[in-house]
Amino acid sequence: MPPLKGDLFATSSFGEYRDGRFHMGVDYRAGIGTPVYAVDDGYVTRMRCAPWGYGRGLYIQFRSGIIGIYAHLHSFAEPYQSYLRRIQHQKQSFSVDLTIKENELPVKKGDLIAYAGQSGTNAPHLHFELRTKDGITCLNPWELGFRWIDRNKPQVSSILVIPGNTNTTINGCCLPLEIPVNEKTTYPILIHAQGALGFGISTIDPESGSCKLGPYRISLKTAEATLTTIQQDRIDYNTYRDAVVAFYPYISNPIYWTLWQWQGNQSPNYKQARKGCLPIDSEEHIQIEVEDFNKNKIQVPIYITDRVKNIPSKKTEKSEVFVHYLPDFIVIEIILSSTASKELPIINITSEQGTSSLNPIQRATNVYELPWEPPSSGKYTFHVLHPTLPNWEKTIYALKANDKLNPIALDGFYINIPSNAPYGILWLSISPLSHQKIPKELTLASKIWKIEPYNMPMAEPVPIKLQILDNIQPKERIHLYRKTGSSWSRMDSSQNGNFVTGSISDWGIFALIRDDAPPQITNITINKDTKQPTKRPSLSASISDIGSGIAKAEIFCNQKWLLAEYDGPRGILRWEQDEDLPSGNQTITFVVTDYAGLTKKECRTLSVP
Repeated sequence: MPPLKGDLFATSSFGEYRDGRFHMGVDYRAGIGTPVYAVDDGYVTRMRCAPWGYGRGLYIQFRSGIIGIYAHLHSFAEPYQSYLRRIQHQKQSFSVDLTIKENELPVKKGDLIAYAGQSGTNAPHLHFELRTKDGITCLNPWELGFRWIDRNKPQVSSILVIPGNTNTTINGCCLPLEIPVNEKTTYPILIHAQGALGFGISTIDPESGSCKLGPYRISLKTAEATLTTIQQDRIDYNTYRDAVVAFYPYISNPIYWTLWQWQGNQSPNYKQARKGCLPIDSEEHIQIEVEDFNKNKIQVPIYITDRVKNIPSKKTEKSEVFVHYLPDFIVIEIILSSTASKELPIINITSEQGTSSLNPIQRATNVYELPWEPPSSGKYTFHVLHPTLPNWEKTIYALKANDKLNPIALDGFYINIPSNAPYGILWLSISPLSHQKIPKELTLASKIWKIEPYNMPMAEPVPIKLQILDNIQPKERIHLYRKTGSSWSRMDSSQNGNFVTGSISDWGIFALIRDDAPPQITNITINKDTKQPTKRPSLSASISDIGSGIAKAEIFCNQKWLLAEYDGPRGILRWEQDEDLPSGNQTITFVVTDYAGLTKKECRTLSVP
């Protein structure tokens, strides 16, 4: 029995990429209000309502031992809807997370249990997820008979090749190589390489219009053996974070699956995986095969030769230095301008052990590289010596897995990285920023700090502490914020005197900001049908907050609490219309509070028949 009736189309498949994590279920295409059914006998174990995440979610323990999760629902069917609303009224809260006693809410196979929607997300669909009884492991719905229409072969858009050590060259450089793949690609793809190589692939399974699903299986093979197989059968919440190294982190567009098992990656969908990179002696024929859930396949053959390939000069009006981060080392690339002197660049590296000078390798007339692996965890300052680069200097910290790095204390910035945070090597470079736009309604309360490289994979969150500037008064409503695109987002943090502490899961731009702006309530709508007077008119408003974000949103009739949904993705507060309002003139009050404790109220008068 499928969860929906009719032809099933998937908009997202099991195990596909989701912003540094795996998708733990399948998303079925479903419009708002589409009936949703129980796939087996069982009982409800949990009901959730929230503005974000899974929105309205229903958890059912099936007799098979599997737990089914139905998420982003528009509403629940009876008796579940009445059960939920009774407790919401008792708690006077729309957001609830309820644990249900065994057999208190029994379910029969084929029962109507809910209606699909878009709660907690941007577009209507049904998220359907299957877990083992302990709730830890998510199972591939396709293998359990919950399938979708899958007619097309997977598509490969790009191949990634990365150097596995500092002695490797790929097409003449010790840098990652991206190879576009399209209908004009000549096979086998030719790569000139020496040393050890790691491979990645950017692939989708195009289905049902514009939907781009993920693969079921990816295999990396030589003529003699299969080196790596990634297969979407099981994904564990215990190894949930390991998705950050299942996808190559240092390139964000396109998304590449890593076809080797990165150090620390314990995700069970890596069925058979090479621990390190593939050594190349003289030549090698390899093949990457991608298979979708319906066993449609595509192969990409690659031929690797150790013949040297010269690279051309790079045109630039001024000399530049680039730092390229890789799993186990970095590459400092120097590109000199066409008018630069013929003097060779030198790189000085300063650490606790002293200063050493290294000569980068010349790759082309004006291109130089220094592949460098840290001998130990610590602080390293690089200074490029060349007349056209008089002031180039950069400090980079390196922490190897299960090693220790002394706490870092700068001017009002403190970070202490736990030894279990790295996957392999954790890199960071910290610098203050002077010019970053802050909304005028907010107050910058610290220096702004940039930590790079962005998308740095971390096995554990890292605590940071920022100091509030002395001239900030009052020192209230101050939180840690992260810059996301052109806006700033509050992070969970705590203030202790002049310091604010929080934990971060990847690098970026951070600052302390004081929220001086209360939430906004606009577009208040009270719809009364004059032809058919009702005691349950629709009540809604648009709500927003430019600073710390909305913590609580409520509607009252006079002083009586009304059950109202806060629809986070659309910024709407809407009454559920689940009871009659008293007759006569009533005062309807919309109340919204943000995480800084600032509150906004708007009142309207309503005549109820």
